[in-house]
Amino acid sequence: MSQFEEKVNRKGTDSIKYDALKERYGSSDLQPLWIADMDFKTPDFIVDEVVEKTKESLFGYSFISDEVYNSLISWQKRRNEWDIKKEEIFFIPSVLVGMSLALKTFTDVGDSVIIQTPVYPPFASIVKDNKRKLITNELKNVDGRYEIDFDDLESKIEENTKMIFLCSPHNPVGRVWSEEELKRLGEICLKNDILIISDEIHSDLVHKKFIPIAKCDKSIANITISFSAPTKTFNMAGLKIAYAICSNPELLRRFKKAVNFLHIAEINTLGVVALKSAYDKGEKWVDELNKYLYGNYEFLKDYFKNNLPDIKVGDLEATYLIWLDFNSFDLSHKEIRDKLLNEAKIVLNDGLTFGKNGNKFFRLNIALSKDELEIALNRIKGTFYN
Repeated sequence: MSQFEEKVNRKGTDSIKYDALKERYGSSDLQPLWIADMDFKTPDFIVDEVVEKTKESLFGYSFISDEVYNSLISWQKRRNEWDIKKEEIFFIPSVLVGMSLALKTFTDVGDSVIIQTPVYPPFASIVKDNKRKLITNELKNVDGRYEIDFDDLESKIEENTKMIFLCSPHNPVGRVWSEEELKRLGEICLKNDILIISDEIHSDLVHKKFIPIAKCDKSIANITISFSAPTKTFNMAGLKIAYAICSNPELLRRFKKAVNFLHIAEINTLGVVALKSAYDKGEKWVDELNKYLYGNYEFLKDYFKNNLPDIKVGDLEATYLIWLDFNSFDLSHKEIRDKLLNEAKIVLNDGLTFGKNGNKFFRLNIALSKDELEIALNRIKGTFYN
């Protein structure tokens, strides 16, 4: 049996995905396919090293050794053919912490920031909560495959537009942006003096070649801060470790200063152990994971084609998140959401939280065993085709 077929009971483990269902959705009798973590165990080689660390029986202050930096550098070289240096890396607790601090460091109240919807909901809330002006560059849906609307992007740039949040690979539409797309985006930002903040946390979970935007061109790298982490890849978000990569020493200096000002530069000791183990030993595991996830995607796509043809499934180039299109149904967004929750008894992410162009879309997480995925699909079928 594949390691990814194992049924893991996560109830009673203080899991948001499972144990917060009643509080958030009114019932614990629901199948959760929403929040972006996996129902697969963190690999044994990571768990074993974390356990060994706990046997030291002392959790005092620690620092990040050169060995840890080298593990990260080697991983990016092997996976993405990206050459980075130790002095270009800065560790932080999470990608969202990094993005929030980058926004506060490099923009002022009233400056405008671009996001490309539909997109991970915190992108919008980070901008609005910090009293920056939100500019929405909607992606174009071309027969289920999303593309950047560059004409719209350029038309919306204002004099005080200082930053763009790039989701690469993109959540929820599953795109891996091509080098051509990234270079065109970078050239627009260079021309308009716009800083690129690139969320690349899904960059290991890809089904085609991923290219970091900072790798495209030195001049584009000079206006980019990239954020990533092993936590999404190896299902260990609770260990809280991420990192920034920036080849522009002045940008990185200012970012570090902002992080240190808030005294949040100290990293979870067990997270450091887990990162090193993941990047030293995780290559084969990630390849097997991606193969299994893509198998689940193909299974879902065939199932919808044969049983639920009115629900459209786009191409998946990255992530384990499927963007489902319910626009063929003569139902309102609320009616679809209520049927999924109250009749199918499954929890998906509401598409409207990703932007107004998420109307009648819902995001489904396929990072679970194929048997459990089939149960969810049968529930959807029984609800919409009874």
